[in-house]
Amino acid sequence: MVERLSQTETPTIRFHHLGLWGFFVRDYTEAFGGLKPWELSAIDRGRARSFISNFVTEDAKDDLGIRGYFEELTVTDKCGQKDLAYLRDLIGTTSEEFEAVRVRRIATFNKIFDAVSMGENSTVILNTAPDDFCRSCAVGKHCERRLAQKIFKFDKDFTYMKILRKMIRTGKPQEYSGREMIRWGGKDMIYIKGRALFDYGFHQYLLSEIFEINKEAWMIE
Repeated sequence: MVERLSQTETPTIRFHHLGLWGFFVRDYTEAFGGLKPWELSAIDRGRARSFISNFVTEDAKDDLGIRGYFEELTVTDKCGQKDLAYLRDLIGTTSEEFEAVRVRRIATFNKIFDAVSMGENSTVILNTAPDDFCRSCAVGKHCERRLAQKIFKFDKDFTYMKILRKMIRTGKPQEYSGREMIRWGGKDMIYIKGRALFDYGFHQYLLSEIFEINKEAWMIE
């Protein structure tokens, strides 16, 4: 029988945000010499707080720089209007909005990190619904799923879910599915253990599968 967990108590990550978590886990693993969140000393936990703040700040600054690029581009070229609208939806248009987004993102990462720090078998829910990272946006309009996406399930969330479901169904690669590091949790939902979420090899595998799907889509076109 599938284990039922309370979504109000268990932290949630939207499927396509696993891409961002992959970059975070890569940098975290390098910074802490492979120590997992549940293996950290009290001193290292303090360092982890600073690391999360720095990681989120640098990532947000990248968004800020890209927004500036498109703001300059759209002065003479209308092609960047869509991208500019996305960045403004993401981080806002003022320094106050940007700072609020940055603070909410830090809180989001800390929440997941703290949950996983409880142990390698700590559970995080992966699903297609907006998560705390979505709610950190200045506006968040782009986080809403269009009706066609709901019906045909063709966006990035469903691509990630398809890969994970295949891993569960086939048991490959065995190091992730064989020990139930990921397991089916019902409609558009998968449970992932902390030891998988903080395994950079797991994220590398996901990324390779994403590249393969994108390559196949390009060949079909």
